[in-house]
Parts: sequence; C-alpha cells; structure tokens
Amino acid sequence: RHLCEARFVMVARDAATGTRSAPINPLAVETPEEKYLFSQGEKNIAIRAKADQDSLFKEPPSKEESNIIHKMFLSTIDHKARSFSARTKPENSSWMTDSKLKSVMMCEPVHKNDYNK
Repeated sequence: RHLCEARFVMVARDAATGTRSAPINPLAVETPEEKYLFSQGEKNIAIRAKADQDSLFKEPPSKEESNIIHKMFLSTIDHKARSFSARTKPENSSWMTDSKLKSVMMCEPVHKNDYNK
C-alpha cells in the first residue's frame, strides 16, 4: 500500500550570499519523456504555490473544514466519560504517539562548488 511520497527539489544559490538565487542554464527539453517530466515539474510548482496559498498560516479553515474537523474530534471522544482526555480510537487508525520515525535525511545548503571551480 502507498504510505508516503517524496519529492526532490534542486535549487541553485548564490555562493556569495547563500540566500539569493543563482542564474542557471535552461534545460534543453527534447524527447517526449523529457517533455512529460518537464510538464510534471511545472504542475508540481503550481501545486506547491497553491498549497502555499491554502496554508493555515495564511488562511483559517473554511466553515466546511471546521465542521469536518469537529466531527472527527467528536468521533474520538468517550461521551460517557464527558472528558476530553478520555479518547476512543476510530477503527483502522492509530494514535500519533504510537508512530515512530525510522529515518530522516537533512539536506543542508552548500556554500561552494567543489567540482566546477
């Protein structure tokens, strides 16, 4: 079953500042496969831009989203206990506290180009 998905994004940064974009040569997209992959990349850029605009840091949940969240919350409450701390786990789910991060790779920016001096 599909559990997660990873995306690789490569950026070019100005070596002097480490923050500004650096100019790069454009890609020469020639074969049908390259054209397909390039179009997928453009779609991913648009998806990331839309996700950024839809972020909870910028926009609060809509009324419909708030209702969905509240319904999910109510489905985990033990109504007999009348307490928020008495929770019941929905079927086919697991608590976040039972999850375990097995590996993570942190990619740090490089401030120099070792191979193209």
